[in-house]
Amino acid sequence: MTTRLISKASLVSALVGGAVLGGLAITPTVSVSADTTASTTTQQVNTQQDTRTGYVYSPEVSTANGGYNWLENGQPYTGVRYYAGSYYWFTNGVRQNNQWTKAYGLTYYVDNNGRAVQGYQFINGRAYFFGSNGTYYLREEVPSGYINIEGVGWRWIENGELYTGFRFLDSKYNYFENGIRQVSRWVESYGYTYYIESDGQPVQGYHVIDGQTYYFGKDNTYYLRDA
Repeated sequence: MTTRLISKASLVSALVGGAVLGGLAITPTVSVSADTTASTTTQQVNTQQDTRTGYVYSPEVSTANGGYNWLENGQPYTGVRYYAGSYYWFTNGVRQNNQWTKAYGLTYYVDNNGRAVQGYQFINGRAYFFGSNGTYYLREEVPSGYINIEGVGWRWIENGELYTGFRFLDSKYNYFENGIRQVSRWVESYGYTYYIESDGQPVQGYHVIDGQTYYFGKDNTYYLRDA
């Protein structure tokens, strides 16, 4: 048997370098310090789903109309909805104002507050009728006559348009200009001159106007005669 002598320096070198001694692998051990607190902490992200329904303050959808929009389960809605006693139309949640719109195969108009109108309305120079029974849709009939139009007042309408000229009203002739009954003034019509009294009717016979006497005939023709 042969005995091999290993110096102390060789032994230390072998232990440090991870040499094999007598079939045993010697591997240097490194101590590692780890912060287990950070690795064991789980960050939780809370996501809240928007489930709001109705006319709600939601400027993230649109800032029009003061930031109020119609949502359905948190999503912008397109269509008609009944709210606070009126019908309103929404497009992508935004309330529509001053425009024509269609629904259920019918035509409607919403005013500057977004509400569906009804009754007689004057829109862009024409008169329309939207019924008076809470149904709001545009009727086919074309308004004509002396009509009280919402937000405008009494006007004489012919085929949906403001009328200028004489019309028979309350069993008497009245003169209208752009639909408005005229009073206490001179008017020209049919190539003749007339004077309209304070009650809206043309005068006839002799009349003193602004200190001067005029004659308008007496056969229900009402026009001013030559002196």
